[in-house]
Amino acid sequence: MGLKTRWRLSSDGTSYEQEPANPIPIAPTRLDDLLVAMAVFPSTKRARRAIDEKKVKVGLFDKNGRGEFTEEMCIDHAIVVHPSTISIIIDGEMKPIDSLLCSYILLHKPRGYICSVTPENGAKGVFDLLDSAKSDNDAFGRAICNRAGLFVCGRLDCQSEGLLLMTNDGKLGRKLLDPGRCEKRYEVLITSKTEGGASMDSKILQDTFAKVCREGQYIVEGSKEVLVLPASMNIVERLPKASHHDLQDYVEMDAICTWVEVVLMDGRKRELRRLFGALGYRVLRLARTAFSGISDDELLQLPGDFRHLTFDEISKLQS
Repeated sequence: MGLKTRWRLSSDGTSYEQEPANPIPIAPTRLDDLLVAMAVFPSTKRARRAIDEKKVKVGLFDKNGRGEFTEEMCIDHAIVVHPSTISIIIDGEMKPIDSLLCSYILLHKPRGYICSVTPENGAKGVFDLLDSAKSDNDAFGRAICNRAGLFVCGRLDCQSEGLLLMTNDGKLGRKLLDPGRCEKRYEVLITSKTEGGASMDSKILQDTFAKVCREGQYIVEGSKEVLVLPASMNIVERLPKASHHDLQDYVEMDAICTWVEVVLMDGRKRELRRLFGALGYRVLRLARTAFSGISDDELLQLPGDFRHLTFDEISKLQS
């Protein structure tokens, strides 16, 4: 299943010992593969031998990692277990697993933050928000967040805001970043360009959006033009979901503005800003309100805050 370990020199410098090379995904896993990924045994063969010799016990919780705890002797090395709901006991010794599991975080990115792991020139990064914001334990009772290899799935530019999914589950990340596999929903506040702008009449807007969704719109990307084909574009008749308390700071007093909800299946750099620019509009505000079916109306009112995904949300993304 691709779970690997690596060797490092021990603290006293006299020998080498194994450690997990990557965080362990929260997904159903064969017991022998999990033992190797945890660096409990150096090979699958050694793990299977220990199981056959009845040296391995599995402590079982309910599916949310809580509830009654029972120990069971394992005699089947091919049994499939869920890493977030078990504990591993080898020769009576509990082996830690919680800190080795992947993290799955939903964060509300504010305007003015970049998605880089290492911001430059004093820029503010979204990973700094994980230190400043307060969050409850995750869905599996862990009070700490495994930061090793954490990355953003589907970046937002500096002036955009909204929901970001952060994880160190590489397999899930590759799936979500595959073009056409992941639906992303946005709320965009637009107005007409100062020069050569398009009409803000609601009927003309809706007709334009329908045509773009039906036929697509070419935008400039480097030295070529690419076709953008949104899944849907609709004028928002209700109040926007995301928190927008400071609109007066950057919206002209006499500007005619309209909120538009857009759903995209791909994720080109600054795609929506270039799309609306090609149609004759300026983007005043851009917020992502849902990512691959995951949303949180309460979190959308709390810029800079975050929470851990639930067990069901993780399973939904992995399915």
